[in-house]
Amino acid sequence: MAETAIEPKKEEKPNEFKSPVAHKALKEFPLRILKVKYDGIFDWSGLYKLIYEWFIDRGYYFEEKLAGHKIPTPMGAEDEFEFEGWKRTTSYMKEVLKLHFHFFEMRDIEVIKDGQKKKLVKARVIMTFSGAIETGYADRWDENQLGQQLRTLLESYIMKKEIESIWWDRLFYILLKLQTEVKEYLNMQAKENAYYDVW
Repeated sequence: MAETAIEPKKEEKPNEFKSPVAHKALKEFPLRILKVKYDGIFDWSGLYKLIYEWFIDRGYYFEEKLAGHKIPTPMGAEDEFEFEGWKRTTSYMKEVLKLHFHFFEMRDIEVIKDGQKKKLVKARVIMTFSGAIETGYADRWDENQLGQQLRTLLESYIMKKEIESIWWDRLFYILLKLQTEVKEYLNMQAKENAYYDVW
């Protein structure tokens, strides 16, 4: 039986100098992912309008990234939608918020409300709220090696604390507000959060 030699792990010295350009810049500081599950009857066109207006009112550029539809079964259809809103915060960074809706057993139903017929949707849905702070989005940073190294130095040392403690934190609470507004629209029991007045 042949023996294999195991190389000992190279120990890092605590005071060893690390070059600021030894690794690449993150280019993206992702937010924590929030999820909401809902099962019931709701107005999908009204919810879509709420999300669209929420982004536009806050100065975000709104894009519909995905609209998928599977052939319905007797239980209903399976649909997927993905929305993205972004805006430039500074000349170096931008905020990106993403929403993903996955519908199961989706069926159109008619209800009578205030003496009028209204089309609603009955479905199970998983809503995913995510986002990120994107940095160095202009292509000029990637044109040459010097630009890449400067960006790495800027993000890893000069701006790291500012990005994480101010911009990232601020955007996460904005994402929480969006999640809360969707919960309120769906009249969910847990439709509030303790941090609504932050940022």
